[in-house]
Amino acid sequence: MIQDKLVPFLRENGRKIARISIPVLLEHSSMTLMNVVSTALATSLGSVAVSALGLVHTVNLALLLAINALAVGGTVAVARAFGRQDRVGIGKAAIQSIVSITMIGLAVTLLVWVTRVPLVNWLYGAADPEVLEATHVMYRLYTLSIPLWAYISIASGVLRGVGDTRTTFFVSIATSLTNLLFTYVFIRGLRLDLGFLEIDYAGVGYRGPALGMLVARVIGAVAVTVPLLRSRRKEGMNAIRMGALRRYRPDRRTLSEIYRIAVPASVEQLIFEIGKIITSTIIVGLGTASLAANTIAWSVLSMFNLPGASAMTSTTTLAGQAIGEGDRGKTRSTLLVMTGLIMAIYVLLSLLLLAFMKPLIGMYGAAPDVVPIVRTLLLSLLVPMTLFWPAGYIVAAGLRAAGDVKHVMLVAIVSMWTMRVGGAYLLVKVADMGILGLWISMYADWVFRVAFFGKRIFGDRWFARSGI
Repeated sequence: MIQDKLVPFLRENGRKIARISIPVLLEHSSMTLMNVVSTALATSLGSVAVSALGLVHTVNLALLLAINALAVGGTVAVARAFGRQDRVGIGKAAIQSIVSITMIGLAVTLLVWVTRVPLVNWLYGAADPEVLEATHVMYRLYTLSIPLWAYISIASGVLRGVGDTRTTFFVSIATSLTNLLFTYVFIRGLRLDLGFLEIDYAGVGYRGPALGMLVARVIGAVAVTVPLLRSRRKEGMNAIRMGALRRYRPDRRTLSEIYRIAVPASVEQLIFEIGKIITSTIIVGLGTASLAANTIAWSVLSMFNLPGASAMTSTTTLAGQAIGEGDRGKTRSTLLVMTGLIMAIYVLLSLLLLAFMKPLIGMYGAAPDVVPIVRTLLLSLLVPMTLFWPAGYIVAAGLRAAGDVKHVMLVAIVSMWTMRVGGAYLLVKVADMGILGLWISMYADWVFRVAFFGKRIFGDRWFARSGI
């Protein structure tokens, strides 16, 4: 029965799914490659640098993903207006979300800057002194780029809402290439002798990844602004028509639509990431080798998860547009198709990871005592990632687009604090399973999500706040 509905759906919407999803996949690929290369470059500086990078990344990612979740509200509002062919609504949702969420990014930056020292000491005070010192320096530098990330995130989300994923792909490419270039120069230095010009720059060591990221986000902010300004001169429904910023006034109705989705999604993401931070404190005492292995394995996981992360972003846009069209069947079919597609892709990726695991780990230049730990973590990942992650996360993205954000938030929070945080404590501290216990608790979190989201998608209660 499901197959009878999905085949016609794919025939009718396959090109649209590909047109939106492929640029998003390429965009996520460029960003992930950037993070992988940055981690690999930091690894060349030693286990202290890569351990500090992993600790900073955990806190930094929590803030960035919380802001990113806010941007989902803007994407959904724009996508719904696009689906109902409302040009005025597109422009209003775009300008309201861009201005308000960028201001939130500035406020978060100020708060993080003021609390940065006691927060790092509280979280990671048990780490080796050298690792703790490097963590303080990196964290301070990463903080400066938060408002830039907020602006890039929501501006890109607005463009995706009208299906313009090609532009966000090119913006991502510009940001990623800039990041790689400057990270390399800041870490390795630059020696150049052209006769008329001689450069001998020694680099700044472990500060390099954070400085490279800061420069890249400045470039990214400029790159995403240009298409936004040009868009208002276009014809058709993909024209955003933001209007002049100097005439901006808060619109209560539009902001309410945006933040009715954005706030629960952001709270969910923030609490989820706080849970991850707490689990990172559980493993601080496991030693530098385990911390380094965890950082490298997460870097590989980010590559493995590219199709899934891209599908989440695409699903938000596709489901939001289907909601705007008032089509429940199309919305549900979108979620099922995207979930099944990613499961099939992960089967293939699991086989590739098994075949190329040794050279992939070798790319990081990890110390001999780190390599077997990384291999164990990656082997444990393959089956849970394929069977449970897609239904737990891609379906959730579609439920948010339909306005079912409170249910998603409740399930995610309960799952994080029982399965991932509680499970990590029991498996790492009580059962003494080491870093592997942390990853097993993560898999338990995925299974918990599937049990609740997988059932909900086949009912109609999640459409209650969608307006259809």
